[in-house]
Amino acid sequence: LYRRGVALSRLGRLPGAQAEVTTVAKKDTKNKAARQELSAVKEKLKLAKAMEKERMKGLFDGPSMYQDQIQAQEAKVAEEQRQEAEKVAKEKAREEQLASEWTKEEARRDND
Repeated sequence: LYRRGVALSRLGRLPGAQAEVTTVAKKDTKNKAARQELSAVKEKLKLAKAMEKERMKGLFDGPSMYQDQIQAQEAKVAEEQRQEAEKVAKEKAREEQLASEWTKEEARRDND
């Protein structure tokens, strides 16, 4: 197990190496080499995690690759909202015109 753990460590398969060396260290508490290898593997894992974090840090920063599609969608929505507002305004103006004509027609009928 110890040799397999060391081999895995050298190959860069750190999680497997940690499992193997941990097993050896737990079974043989006096095995100084296993404890040293375990601490080395843990240190390598910590370093690998830090490097991965650094590498991934800028992954989602910066402009989106879909920025142009997002802007086109926002423009489309804004245009639809503008057209809807225009439609509502025209309907309201038409209703006011009809109400005005109705009032004039009623006044004309009352005067006759």
